[in-house]
Amino acid sequence: MPQVKARHNPELTAEQAMQIFRTHFGTKYEIYRRKVRSGLLVIKKSAWTGVRVRLIQKKDATYFDLGDDMPSMALRGLFVFLVFIPALWPALFIFLYIWRKRCFKPLLNEVKQFIATAPEFN
Repeated sequence: MPQVKARHNPELTAEQAMQIFRTHFGTKYEIYRRKVRSGLLVIKKSAWTGVRVRLIQKKDATYFDLGDDMPSMALRGLFVFLVFIPALWPALFIFLYIWRKRCFKPLLNEVKQFIATAPEFN
């Protein structure tokens, strides 16, 4: 999972970070907190494509941990089910490779660039 370092700000909370992401990405993407993991934000482009963002505060550093996400629980369940059918593995690997390259990577790069250049984080 890529990590993007931000200016050290020990007072920054996940809720404040979510508001900053909403002001920038709110018109293009849906931004919400995961119910299962309270510190995890999701920037959702579609049911297929999203980026997980987790704020990490260390004693001397602040950074964001980013990862790919499939926001739809139904689609995640479908993929878990399909993994148990070995005959479909080649098609799944091809699909996931194309999905990561065409859908996820551009969104991830957009989020990384925002964190690196946003005055609230630098």
